[in-house]
Amino acid sequence: MNAYHALAGSYDRLTCDVDYEKIVAFYHEILKQEGITPRTVIDLACGTGSVALVMARRGYEVVGGDMSEEMLTVAAPRAAELP
Repeated sequence: MNAYHALAGSYDRLTCDVDYEKIVAFYHEILKQEGITPRTVIDLACGTGSVALVMARRGYEVVGGDMSEEMLTVAAPRAAELP
């Protein structure tokens, strides 16, 4: 059992005050300043997919990875809802 086994189901409630849109806007601005326009991004330690989902809505193809199978189990149905 990893550290996030019991936490996965409630993780989003614990981080509900995190402004993921603002975080992704920051990432986007850095990429823009560097003249980098990726089509695909990797979200390592993606957890429940909060950042990955925002990036996907911005048009990026996102690959998310996490060591916690439980976190990925929460992220997968959320990702499946995207076009």
